[in-house]
Amino acid sequence: MFIRINPHLLLLQGSKGGRIPYANSLLIQDEITAIIDTGADVEDLERVAEEFSPDLVINTHFHIDHSRGNYFFPKAKILAHEWDAHVMGSQERFIAATGLTGLEDEYFGKFYPRGLKPYEVEGSLKDGDLLDFGATKLRVLHTPGHTPGHLALYHEEEEILFAGDIDLTSFGPWYGNPDADIDEFRESIKKVRDLKPRLVLSGHLEPVSENITERFNLYLDVLEKRDEQLLELLKEPKTMEEIVDAKLIYRKHPEPVAVYRRFEELMLVKHLKELENRGLLTKEEEYYRAC
Repeated sequence: MFIRINPHLLLLQGSKGGRIPYANSLLIQDEITAIIDTGADVEDLERVAEEFSPDLVINTHFHIDHSRGNYFFPKAKILAHEWDAHVMGSQERFIAATGLTGLEDEYFGKFYPRGLKPYEVEGSLKDGDLLDFGATKLRVLHTPGHTPGHLALYHEEEEILFAGDIDLTSFGPWYGNPDADIDEFRESIKKVRDLKPRLVLSGHLEPVSENITERFNLYLDVLEKRDEQLLELLKEPKTMEEIVDAKLIYRKHPEPVAVYRRFEELMLVKHLKELENRGLLTKEEEYYRAC
């Protein structure tokens, strides 16, 4: 589905409102044509390729739901942050960065049957870069946490933020890869919140134009609520397997169950380490317990 944002910006909203395994894309129609993320519906990406032939593909991060459609634009130059660009260039590095080594067939087989294709990123982006497409100019914001190289892009003149996977969904922040970082994610949320954008576009939600500061604060609060739930659970000692069984983050583990359990564990480990560093829990042998 196409949603006109302004004369030069067109949001390609993925199926299910852009929910996984889809994502939203943003088309820039200007002197230079570009598409930000390529996780929208195949039919919409095909139309963009045929009618607009983008000069640039910009990936906010390496995740396959944001980069799987890069192959529709073989003549376009791909840009990303250097960390994610390195991951995107190799299937082996991509799988390792997801934390799904040994489970790749289950994950990609269910959600992305076309498989995983490496991409050569020809240009790197860094915080503060200004991308000039003509009438449209976007400021690059390095917003690590979801991935180390995650980017957001800001239309300063019109106060429009494309926030990538700082997505304001009710699920909350997602940091289920080995190199994702809760503290960095927290600071990145504050960074984009404090811009006070007029409109927020993201990878997995409809455009947000009301109560934006409150929405960012609610999104941040999810991190604290997860800490509280974990400490409540650990009033009695639990093993890592038992903590994952409690489904504090996902609430349910659908098929492929092993993949969701892996993501749950990767996120929980970060909370446990942070709470241990704060002196709020201890670990004795394989058991965690709140202090």
